Amino acid sequence: MKTYHILTLLVVFLFTGCLEEEKMSIGARIKVNMPEGYEDISPEGIDVKLYSTTSGLTYTSQCDASGIATFNAEYGFYEAVAQHRERGENTIDIFNGRMERIVLNENTKDGDTYTINLSHAKLQQLIIKEIYYASCKNDDNKNYGKDAYMSIYNNSDEVAYLDSLCIGSVYPPTSNSSSNFTNQDGSLWDEMPLFMMAWQFPGTGKDYPLQPGEETIIAVNAINHVDIASQSVDLSNIDFAFWDMRLTAASTPSQGVEPLKMIGYTQGTSYSISLPGPAMVIFKIPTSVAISAQAYGDDPENFKPDPTKTSGQKYLMIHKDWVIDGVECVASASKANKRIPNNIDAGFTYMPANYLGNSVHRKVDEIIDGRIIYMDTNNSSEDFEVVPNTLKNR
Repeated sequence: MKTYHILTLLVVFLFTGCLEEEKMSIGARIKVNMPEGYEDISPEGIDVKLYSTTSGLTYTSQCDASGIATFNAEYGFYEAVAQHRERGENTIDIFNGRMERIVLNENTKDGDTYTINLSHAKLQQLIIKEIYYASCKNDDNKNYGKDAYMSIYNNSDEVAYLDSLCIGSVYPPTSNSSSNFTNQDGSLWDEMPLFMMAWQFPGTGKDYPLQPGEETIIAVNAINHVDIASQSVDLSNIDFAFWDMRLTAASTPSQGVEPLKMIGYTQGTSYSISLPGPAMVIFKIPTSVAISAQAYGDDPENFKPDPTKTSGQKYLMIHKDWVIDGVECVASASKANKRIPNNIDAGFTYMPANYLGNSVHRKVDEIIDGRIIYMDTNNSSEDFEVVPNTLKNR
């Protein structure tokens, strides 16, 4: 009898456990809508991913002919990302979409549908290839954070020109808190605020060519940091520097390094690429808007304050349509508040740990005749990985 009761209790326990386990997951459907003007493209086969911001799990599914991707996911908080590339004869069209703060729990209806409206962009010649911002340790094992740099790469098979290209970091400088430059529905403004200042390459049109498969390096402090911290990098022989005589706390670039032109200055004694995760963009200001980037940055009408603050601090605003490429580096997966619109970067990348000499770097897509083509889906969650910074052992 005792054995019978034990077996009965065991069966009941296992059956109850299975029921409880079943209750810990739920069905969800993601509906993908193509953007206006591209409705004739079938959504069938478009990849959709659910990223759990609580457990780190990732679920992947593909859309059916009606644009619906079906999931069965554990309870938790999620972000959904959809992406698709459409190759034309001479162009590549990129479609991206994102939905944040999806909650799947016992209060959610099984099989609920969430809708993502895709945005459209075309593959660009120039991309941000690498950002080294997480720094390293000095020889006393103390944090050394002055050696940040970024790389811009010609990802096409035709010569590109850096002339008049601009670089900026989107405010707020970290993703620990949400941007206040948002609409009532929570979406970001079409205009983006830049943190501290922006920078522009010199040249009048074709003075600074960048050949296919070539990159240019720009550093915050263009000096040999190895002389200060042996685990750091030598930035004395790079191409350009974020430097201006008004930045009194900045290191004067080594001989041969050309300073970029500072525009739209608002604050600071030296330029900063945020350690917790910068949102970097490269852009061009149309001549139809201003005769030059300098003129645009000098016009007080192009600055706006944080709409929720009364400090008086204003930020240079640029339109999202001017952006050529952007990379959303965030503090962590759980603190991934977006500052860059989804049509520029539908995802994000981040550094699991700082001061290890690592950078975020694009993944290789393919190699054609020895020329590397890097992934560019306008989704940093897919395009980037964390690697040792590439200048360390050059």
